[in-house]
Amino acid sequence: MFELFQYLHVVSAVIWAGSALAGTLIWLPALVVLEPETIAKYWGALGKRARTVVMWSAIATILTGLARAYLSGRFRSVEDLWTPYGLTVTASFAVFFGMRAYGRNSGKPVMAALRAGADPRPAMRKALPMDTVVHVGGILVLLGFMTAMGVGRV
Repeated sequence: MFELFQYLHVVSAVIWAGSALAGTLIWLPALVVLEPETIAKYWGALGKRARTVVMWSAIATILTGLARAYLSGRFRSVEDLWTPYGLTVTASFAVFFGMRAYGRNSGKPVMAALRAGADPRPAMRKALPMDTVVHVGGILVLLGFMTAMGVGRV
């Protein structure tokens, strides 16, 4: 059973992280060079699909990660929060939810410009450097935590 949740955890995390990286490193830089009308069309289409994929893969990553931690025998009670493994799990959640909170807010100026019929490119250009730091940096930190937790080992 552990192996199944391990597999599902890795697959869902790859989908979530890949979506975050693709949005930050590919979509946003590619869209910012287009005309505002074209950006509005693509933003709407990509945004709906991306929100769905990212949300469900994030939920799956969290749930399968918790199941994986429990099934490994390394996280069975509140006292386990204070073990090195438990502290790493807690830190992973903090990074994950910090990235999520940032992501929920970083696109608001772009959306406001699109809704107002204004040019969203200045807001996109302004968001891009910090989006890159938060998403790429956060995923690298999470990969470090996964290594510390021994993903792939019981």
